[in-house]
Amino acid sequence: RRVYLSVASPRHLLLVTLLSTGHVEHRLIEIETAPPESALAPLTNYVNALVEGHDLADVERLTRVQDVPADLSAHAGLLARIFHTLGQVARALVERRVFLEGTNQLLRQPEFQDVQRLEALLDALEQHTVLYQALSRALGDFGVTIIIGAENEYEPMQECSVIATTYHIGTRPAGYLGVVGPTRMNYDRATAAVSLMAQNLSQMLTNLSLA
Repeated sequence: RRVYLSVASPRHLLLVTLLSTGHVEHRLIEIETAPPESALAPLTNYVNALVEGHDLADVERLTRVQDVPADLSAHAGLLARIFHTLGQVARALVERRVFLEGTNQLLRQPEFQDVQRLEALLDALEQHTVLYQALSRALGDFGVTIIIGAENEYEPMQECSVIATTYHIGTRPAGYLGVVGPTRMNYDRATAAVSLMAQNLSQMLTNLSLA
């Protein structure tokens, strides 16, 4: 949403990034000499003119220094450091992170009393990139996606089903929410639960983005 710059010390500049979700990231940028206060507003305005309103995935591309305006040319080196740091923040935030809860519940399912089958599934779930790929099949879909058994491209996860949907900030996809369980699960109940949770999460994040 917006970037803020302030002098933290004679050798450090504070970069604060406010996201549309309400999340705030801050970084200290080591500098040789602190710019005068009169230069901070033009620098901040220039950075925001480039990145404000854009997705994090676009930030690194947008902030590559090319033609610095003539009135800011004296601070070209400082801008390069600001853009480098802002790119690092963006990359860290767009990493495909997967959070798992309740995997111990699989132990209670009769399908997974076979230790080898259970071990293979748990190993697959621990490989977060695999799980992300399974969930990402819901990308761009406002409905609920159901992947049953052999429909899953990754063999160890063909022992189970995945019910997933996308949650949003406004109309923009922000992530995925899903349930992994045995193929005999109650699909109506699980689908309703996933859909309700995604709607509530989307509403909360949207409200935060507008606050």
